[in-house]
Amino acid sequence: MPKAWNLLVAPILLTLAACSLGSPSPASEANTPAIRLLWESNADDYARAKPLVQGDLVFFGSDDNQLRAVHMSSGDLAWYFATRDNVTSTPAVIENLLLVGSWDGRVYALDAASGKEQWSFQTGAPVSGSPVVSDSVIYVGSEDGTLYALTPSGNLSWRFSTGGRFVAGLAVVDGTIHIGSTDNFLYAVQATDGTLAWRFATGGDVTTTPVVSDGKVVFGSMDRTLYCLDARTGARLWTYKAGGAITSSPSLSDDVAFFGSDDGNVSAVRLNNGRLLWEYDTGAMVQSQPSAWGDLLMVGNDAGTLFALDRATGSRVWQYQTGGAITAGPAVRDNFLLVGSLDRKLYAFEMQDHGEAVPGGANP
Repeated sequence: MPKAWNLLVAPILLTLAACSLGSPSPASEANTPAIRLLWESNADDYARAKPLVQGDLVFFGSDDNQLRAVHMSSGDLAWYFATRDNVTSTPAVIENLLLVGSWDGRVYALDAASGKEQWSFQTGAPVSGSPVVSDSVIYVGSEDGTLYALTPSGNLSWRFSTGGRFVAGLAVVDGTIHIGSTDNFLYAVQATDGTLAWRFATGGDVTTTPVVSDGKVVFGSMDRTLYCLDARTGARLWTYKAGGAITSSPSLSDDVAFFGSDDGNVSAVRLNNGRLLWEYDTGAMVQSQPSAWGDLLMVGNDAGTLFALDRATGSRVWQYQTGGAITAGPAVRDNFLLVGSLDRKLYAFEMQDHGEAVPGGANP
């Protein structure tokens, strides 16, 4: 089982030979990524929401009840907005509005440039998942077990209720909303009027955000299973049994599904049949959603380590140690990657040309 390195020296070049311990297979030094830390931005409590990059601003929530906007170039604060409880929701954008949920039960619409509140909508319980905008309609689930459809001005269009809680995000594709619930079901709901299209029963809570591609919907369950269903009918196409509960939302790239599990593994399975391509043991629970970054797969674990894995082989090629668990997925834009940690920091990294120095390990 690989262990995160605590580097107590100044940042040095992490060659692939230095990072290959425990990796499934080594790669050439020429393919070693050059990744440097750009900046850190501090919050006053856990930063466990996946950030959003919009223009020159990065938006991220934290358990100090705030949504912050910081400058992409420096990490300096542009503005902040205080809600009444934790913010674990990733914001969404509609025109000039920034939409975010809070554990105070509200969905807030803020001016993206200034952070000034434009309107809010009250649900019956915490909004821990992320809103999604599709065809100028705002969709968001609440822990009151209700899926809400809102207009851009914050008025209710329709609602759909279940017997469980919605704690993660949702996917809207081809007029259908896919969302998981703690009542063990994945639901498919018509986006136009909120009527049920179908539902699929699993053996545990569904606390992951589903992803949809090529007529397939992929999601994980606390029953340790990754499911792939026909997005139109809900028919099961295949399943993959993991070694632990799946609280890591999957991601798809090049017809491969990537996900983490509570046994510490990051797995890659074929989208067409669910067969395992590779598996990497990070040594601690993985709740973070993996993100593709060029030829790399970036993912964090509950030990606070950010890993760069070769997407094709699962080999570890780089890692960086933060001071707290990484529970949300990294956000990627071009050569930049941003990730929050329970050490109360948001980290920004840049991918450089091969051969440049790579700061890694402990905080520089």
